[in-house]
This record gives sequence, structure tokens and C-alpha cells, in this order.
Amino acid sequence: MEVKDYLVKLVNQNKVFCFSKNKDRYRREVSICYNHKFQSINAEMVRNRYAVAYTKYISLY
Repeated sequence: MEVKDYLVKLVNQNKVFCFSKNKDRYRREVSICYNHKFQSINAEMVRNRYAVAYTKYISLY
């Protein structure tokens, strides 16, 4: 399964809720996003090796 397909599966055409936690050194938002089942999309993507967790921002979760 490819990254896009896995993300589509997690979202399943439902609303996604994101909460901004901080900004990175490039002033981009660092957020935590949840699907309709209140699963952390961020954590699921990392757990299944479709994303990388930057340890500098781990404490924000």
C-alpha cells in the first residue's frame, strides 16, 4: 500500500480534526491530526512507517 492509499484509508472520507501545537524553524505549523475515530493520524502514519517522527517535536504530542 502506498502512503496516499493508507492516508485515504485512515480518513475514510470523514472529517479530520487538527490542532496546532507549535511552529518549526521554517515557521510551518506543527499539528496533531485525528480522524473520525479519534485516532492520531500522525501516530498511525509513523507506526506503519509511512511517515517519520522528528524527535525534536515528539514532546508536543
